[in-house]
Formats: sequence, structure tokens, C-alpha cells
Amino acid sequence: MSDPAQLQAKQWDRRIERARELAAEYPFARELLVFYSELTAFQKDVYLDVQSSGATAAGNDGVLPLELERLSLAFLMPRFPPFLSMLEREGPATLAGFARALAERGPSAWTEVLASVQRRNEPEPSSTCSSTADLSVLRLEAIGGRAAPGR
Repeated sequence: MSDPAQLQAKQWDRRIERARELAAEYPFARELLVFYSELTAFQKDVYLDVQSSGATAAGNDGVLPLELERLSLAFLMPRFPPFLSMLEREGPATLAGFARALAERGPSAWTEVLASVQRRNEPEPSSTCSSTADLSVLRLEAIGGRAAPGR
């Protein structure tokens, strides 16, 4: 049987490849799909770093336990500048501008942002958040310090 981390990596790779295929097929959605593929590739790399660190083992299905959503700042800080660079390079204009401004503020601001995201309570399952995308938007809003329209 394959290693759960390898199986999970293959799932990440399928998502990345599918987004790239769709980006080539649908020019009107290219910017979003390229951004999604780059964001997913970044997430995959962080996932594999967590797996290889041995800090916490994944479950039998290769999914990281919930406690890893609260990774230490020491683990996240070296990964934050490359994350901001990716957002600047691949993100929509507003997000790219936000990433650029945050990058210029330096490590103390990054620590503040990461700590505030870690402190943020996750929405209750009965809330209006029904998908991973909704949760990602909420996390980005926490980083930006803004509430979503209509929330």
C-alpha cells in the first residue's frame, strides 16, 4: 500500500493539473484558474513540509489532524515571505496589492497577522460557510482585517 502522504500529494497534483488544463481551455477564467493552481501548489508544498517534519502524523487517510491548523509561528514564518511573493505574482490585483503592502511591513506585521488568524474562531458547522473555499475567504478576510460583504 502507498504512503498516505504520497497519495495526498497525488491528489494535490491532480487538482493543480486540472486547473491548468481548464485555464488553457477557458480563457475567460484563466486568471482565476492559474491563481488557484499556484495557490494549490503552495499548499501542497507546505503540506509536504508538515508531513516530513514529523511534528504530527496524518491519519490513515492522509488528512492532517485539525490541530495542525494551528501550526506554530516558528514553522509558518519562513514560509510567509514566499507565500506573499506568490500572492503578489499570481493573485488578482487587489490581493497582490495587499500582499505587497504586507511584505513591506516586515516580519513583525507578519507575526501579528499569523497570530490573529490562529486566534480567530472557526465558524460553526451550522454557519453559512459550506465549503473549503468559503473558509479560505474567511481566512483571507481575517488577514485583511475586513468583514465580507453581507456577513
